[in-house]
Amino acid sequence: MSVRSVQAVGRHMPFARRRGLASLDNGHAPLAGMKVKQARLMNDIHNTCEWGKGYQWGTGKHETGMARLALSDSDKQVRDWFVDTARSLGCRVYVDAMGNIFAVRPGRRKGFPPTCAGSHLDTQPTGGRYDGILGNCAGVEMLRVLHEEKTETEFPVGVVNWTKYA
Repeated sequence: MSVRSVQAVGRHMPFARRRGLASLDNGHAPLAGMKVKQARLMNDIHNTCEWGKGYQWGTGKHETGMARLALSDSDKQVRDWFVDTARSLGCRVYVDAMGNIFAVRPGRRKGFPPTCAGSHLDTQPTGGRYDGILGNCAGVEMLRVLHEEKTETEFPVGVVNWTKYA
């Protein structure tokens, strides 16, 4: 397999240096084939919403609120899913003293902090279906796309699950 490099210009800072992505040659244009799979993302959201399901507000299967309180049994179930999924995608998983979970996918350059997406997996007692989980599932989907496309980032990327204490 050969490695292709694609240059992407940092746009958020005027002094940002050029940063590259490398894609193992898999027969696709390096970045054009990188697309979120909406059905898979929604499946992750709905499957994880089985843990801590709240009030049924409609007649549909997914018309429920959420009641997955921080550090409850249902929160542990979804946190275990997050850790297992991240590890299966090649991430190193770290848990800090507060219980925040960091799933980090290494980049080509070592010794740099990761750029992370994420949110919280727990909800308010009467939270909405997308309360917190959307940010984490979107981050996991990003990791899946990078993994499937055999794409190496120049620097580490990851997903963080913040633990809320109230």
